[in-house]
Amino acid sequence: MDQEIKMALNKHEEHLKSCDEHFIQVDKKLKEHDEHFERIEEMIKDLQRSILIIEDAVTNKIPALFDGYAMHQEKQEQLETRVDNLENISEKHSIRISSLETTTSENSKQLAHLLS
Repeated sequence: MDQEIKMALNKHEEHLKSCDEHFIQVDKKLKEHDEHFERIEEMIKDLQRSILIIEDAVTNKIPALFDGYAMHQEKQEQLETRVDNLENISEKHSIRISSLETTTSENSKQLAHLLS
């Protein structure tokens, strides 16, 4: 019976050693995972800082972009008004030139008729 008890004890000791080795491996894996999670957490913090910087930069630039757009639109409207005015003036000048050409032509005919 002593022999059976010793064998049973040896078997349990081997099983405990195996469990200890398994727990050591599990502990190593847990440490690796903890380190990995710490790196991931650090990356997330870096990304959050980057996002805040980008949001701040964009938030500050959006009003300036809208102001620039509004100024551009205003300038374009001014230029369109100016072009419309110049077209009206050009059209009036064309009519006047036509009228003067017609008058000149009539005067030339009358002068030719008087000289003949």
